[in-house]
Amino acid sequence: MDLRTALQFFKDIDNPRVRSPINPRLLDERPGENMQEELHVQEQAAAFFDQTELTTMTEFSFSESKNVEYKSFETNKLVQRVKEVLPLTVSAFANTDGGYLFIGLDEKTKQITGFEADENKLRELKCEIERCIQQLPVTHFCEEKQEIKYTCKFIPVSKSEDECSYVCALRVERFCCAVFAAEPDSWHVEDSCVKRFTSEEWVKVLMGSMPGSGREISN
Repeated sequence: MDLRTALQFFKDIDNPRVRSPINPRLLDERPGENMQEELHVQEQAAAFFDQTELTTMTEFSFSESKNVEYKSFETNKLVQRVKEVLPLTVSAFANTDGGYLFIGLDEKTKQITGFEADENKLRELKCEIERCIQQLPVTHFCEEKQEIKYTCKFIPVSKSEDECSYVCALRVERFCCAVFAAEPDSWHVEDSCVKRFTSEEWVKVLMGSMPGSGREISN
């Protein structure tokens, strides 16, 4: 997101009357640019999310889009890889119209693979997802100051009696204000010390640079 796009994003988000559900200017291009196709993919993803049991190596019909992503990770690297993708994915979904992330779906073959896990591994993964989302920096323009809303579930994948496999399904709701993947990589000098801006400090500076504020940023 460049400076002008960021300025427009915060201008729109500060005025709910003009904030659009999905603003393509704020996102990198992904498959499913057509709005009707996008809505169809979301409906299919929502139906998949509601499943109570899946079968391994069967194909799924929906593609990735601005609001739907799926990944397949090696079991021994599962927790670490999930922690790596969550900040960008969750913040992107929360800042637009919400979305779905599925872990255990093969991107190349479009087949359900799942990942092997016992109850302890599932608890660990769920705790890491919760911790990661709670640590995402947020900036509020509203009085409610809500937290990021999401639902995480593990859908069993039928494989064999001796193996327990699952698909991790994460649904992220649209956030009321702004979510960051990390604190901005922006710094300032305070009391002769170089300090990093927090997300809220950075947004205040950015908002203060909007036309009419008297502190415009020149490009």
